[in-house]
Amino acid sequence: MKNLKEQVPMKDNFEETSDDMPVILEEKPIQTLESSVDEMEESLVEIEKSFFEKNVKGIIYTLYLVCTLLFLADFKIHHHHAHFPWEHWFGFFSLYGFFCCVLLVLLAKHVVRPVMKREEDYYD
Repeated sequence: MKNLKEQVPMKDNFEETSDDMPVILEEKPIQTLESSVDEMEESLVEIEKSFFEKNVKGIIYTLYLVCTLLFLADFKIHHHHAHFPWEHWFGFFSLYGFFCCVLLVLLAKHVVRPVMKREEDYYD
């Protein structure tokens, strides 16, 4: 069985002779399977980076715009059944949701992760 790193000549470099032995016609650069896979991975990474770099700013600005519009929509929303006085404050629910989201991320990172984390070779 041949190693994948071995250089194997391409089929079109050969010509059949009368005694069915291949004869090399010309020397062409020989490409290994490993080098072609590496080239394909590099080209895919370049494509992915360029697509992400082109669109990430637009996505972030759209997110900021949506959050700002929802925050400003609090002017028009009338809270009929507010149970506490702070529910009438401008932007209360937007700020409350943001801080609760940040709190959940911090709890997951600093409380849940150490409890759930296993050693690297735990399943071996």
